Order: sequence, then C-alpha cells, then structure tokens
Amino acid sequence: FFFLMIRRPPRSTLSSSSAASDVYKRQVNGHAALIYPPSRNANDRFLPGFTGGQSLSTSCNCGDSTNGCPQGIRASGGGQPCLWFSQGCSIGCDTCTGIGSHTNVSLCNSSMLPTLPTWAWTMNLGAQPGSHQDTYRFNPWRAPGSAPVTDACGTAGGTSPSQRGPGDAIYADTPFATMGDRGSKVLAPAPSGVIWSAGQKVEVWWGIRFNHGGGYQYRLCPAHAPLTEECFQKLPLEFVRDQQQLQWNNGTTLSINGTFVDTGTLPTGSTWARNPIPRIDFDSTSSGPVSYTHLTLPTKRIV
Repeated sequence: FFFLMIRRPPRSTLSSSSAASDVYKRQVNGHAALIYPPSRNANDRFLPGFTGGQSLSTSCNCGDSTNGCPQGIRASGGGQPCLWFSQGCSIGCDTCTGIGSHTNVSLCNSSMLPTLPTWAWTMNLGAQPGSHQDTYRFNPWRAPGSAPVTDACGTAGGTSPSQRGPGDAIYADTPFATMGDRGSKVLAPAPSGVIWSAGQKVEVWWGIRFNHGGGYQYRLCPAHAPLTEECFQKLPLEFVRDQQQLQWNNGTTLSINGTFVDTGTLPTGSTWARNPIPRIDFDSTSSGPVSYTHLTLPTKRIV
C-alpha cells in the first residue's frame, strides 16, 4: 500500500491570532483527511480497534484494516476522519440529497454551468466540456465552493442510515458519533497544541485514502463562532504556491508545482488547489489511459 501525504502551507490573512480557530479543508470529490494539525474528525483514533492503522470498518490511512500497518508520520490521521463528508451534492443546489454518487445529471435541476478550466481537471480528461461524456460536470469540484454541504464538519458516513446507497461509506459507530451524525453537532473540540499567528506561513498536511480527483482549499472559523459553512466561507486562506510537496510516510519529501485556480471560485477570488495525485485507472470510456508525464517521482518508492 503506497500512501502519500501532501504538505500544503496556507498563508493566514487574519488580523489576530488564529490559534483558537478551527481548520477546515474543503475537499471536493474524494476521501481525504487532515494529518497535521489533526482534526476533531480524528477523535476516535485513540479508541480500541483504531490504533496502529486498524479500523472497525474502513481504515482512513492503511490498506489493512484488520492488522494495521506502520503509522509513521500519518498516525494523527488515524480513526475515521476521511469518512466525514457530504453525499449527493451538485453545483448550484441549495441542499444535498444524501443519496447518490457521481452523476452527469444535476441533483436539483440547476442550470449552473461549471467554472473550472479544463487544465485544472483531474477526471475524465478526454471528454468535451458539456458533452454526454462529460460525466462529472455537476460534481462539486467543477465549480469550487458552489456546491452545498450537509454540515461544515461533515456527516459521519456521508449520509443518514435511511439514505444509504451507492457512494456512501461504512462508518463504524463509536462513543463519539454514529452513522449520519453531523460533525459540528457531535464532535467536541480537539486542541492540537498547534498555534498560528496572523500573517505567518504555516505547514499543513493532508492524506488521500480514496482518490476521486477534485481539489480543495483551506478555511478558518473562529472557535467562538458556530461552525457553519457561512462562517468558514468568510476566511479562506491563501496558499504559499512555491512551497508544495509530496511527503512519504518516512518523512521523505518531493517538491512539486501546484495547480491553483482563482477565478470561478467561491468565496469569490479565493484560491482552489487541484489534487496533485493522479488517478491511475480509466476515468471513463471517454478518457482512456491518462498520462501524467509531467509528474516525476523518486526512483525509489518508500512503502
């Protein structure tokens, strides 16, 4: 099992200390989790059954849920942080349906058109925009920030038990949360001890577990404010664009050039970053094999 973590240092523009703020990564179309600083979504990593990369359902940072695997620097991403997400969300809609996965049909009959330029796509790269084969055109990453969420801190398993279906996750109930719980309502603050100051360049890591392409941005919400999408949309962070790296589990790093989009995003003018880890399988019948010759990895792969 080959696992990479992405180090993304966002630059804070707050006028006061952000040490007491909640960090929010708007990951659109994929299962990933903050590794550093750890999020409250990873509170269950200390529970029996979740240590050492094990899991009671689907591990977020290990390919072997039963036996676990060496944790290295990704230990703070243990538990189930990658299983907090929103299911059934299309661009231009007011709410998520909680049902369904990838679809080429708007889930609310929205007339909104995608805003993401083709050079920033990660999936279905061979499709003509707007064609029948453009099967991801209503997915959240095609208009970053324009799709709704069920909860700013995610929903356990992506949806409620009554709406389970294609694309949902097998979330193992714990004393902290059960399938369908809203993160902002049930997850207690989990101070990491990391302190950020206004204007400082800081380092953040996130890790992919199930790669569906897409991209993300970082936002902050003051700890004293309600954890809502509206609150997080007020404080998007800028990226330090020339300091992006892939990171292996033993700490080995590889500097890369990130891909960033500033137009067609919400909040207006905020920066969205493309997921730099390519899919290695077929996107759809329209895509065929995709070559990522621009991404050079070290000769020796560390597992």
